[in-house]
Amino acid sequence: MCQHQGLVQQTLMNINCQIRQCSSSDKHLMIEGIESSTQDYDQSIYKTVQRLQQDYYWSSTGSGNEQDQEFLIYKLASRNHPERALITSIVMSAFQATFQVNDPIYSPKQIQFEIGNELEKYHYKSRIFEFRQSTKNEQTFSLLPDLVCGEYIKITLIGKPQMQRTDRKRYIAIRYVGLKGQNLINIQDPDTKDLLSSEDQNINESESDQNEESKSCENLIKLPEQQVNEFLIELNIIERKQTQNEIYSYLYKHRMLIFHNFDHIQKDNTLSRFSMEKLVQFCQVQYGVIDYYVTMIVIKMLDYMNCNKMDINNFLQAFQF
Repeated sequence: MCQHQGLVQQTLMNINCQIRQCSSSDKHLMIEGIESSTQDYDQSIYKTVQRLQQDYYWSSTGSGNEQDQEFLIYKLASRNHPERALITSIVMSAFQATFQVNDPIYSPKQIQFEIGNELEKYHYKSRIFEFRQSTKNEQTFSLLPDLVCGEYIKITLIGKPQMQRTDRKRYIAIRYVGLKGQNLINIQDPDTKDLLSSEDQNINESESDQNEESKSCENLIKLPEQQVNEFLIELNIIERKQTQNEIYSYLYKHRMLIFHNFDHIQKDNTLSRFSMEKLVQFCQVQYGVIDYYVTMIVIKMLDYMNCNKMDINNFLQAFQF
């Protein structure tokens, strides 16, 4: 086994270990509220980070449209330096107004997350999650198998299903927001830390938007078996004619399409594991020592296969790095 292959294997297993530790722990990262779209009286975003304070909550102002949206922005808490983390899931609970008739719960209908290293500059946008309406209990929204690192998180709250009886206006009220993950400064392995620290280097906002459009389509695009070779042929043509950035953009689009439609593809048997291995191997060999998004695809494949450590080693040995 060559030295590079061993490095990739070890890095993948270290990341997998970090993910499992974050998922099983009940500890949350320290965060602080930065900004909210609106605020009703003194019910500010700063009151949403106290997990045990049941009477603390943020509330939007009232509006008349059930389709209205709000947002909350948080930052990892730090003193004198930027604090970035691997974020695996977001924990949230809606506020139940027990002082009102029928004890209404002011939850959003749906939510979506954006994560970045600068305020209002996000390199990751999640799919849209459904928010359960009938409970004040904590709800966990997992970003896995996406591997997402950043310092800021924007939560878009979509829809206002609950109307307040006294003024006939619609509100959203959030009692708690927490993040599960691991601060990068606490990750000991340097290769793992370097990989997770550099996930946004080759991504620009237009690519992220294109990716979100493909994820949001109701009719997911399938990749029939014969398209694998067509993809490789087309890429070879582009290689000879285009700049390196255009090649990366093309690879990014296709890899993310495969990655985000993985479950759908597996279910419909339109793309075999062998063909996905071919695509992953091709991108790894041609475009980088450890490529972040290819690594995500590999991890999702391994997760789907429910592999143990030995299976992971055997799987990765098939790649010729």
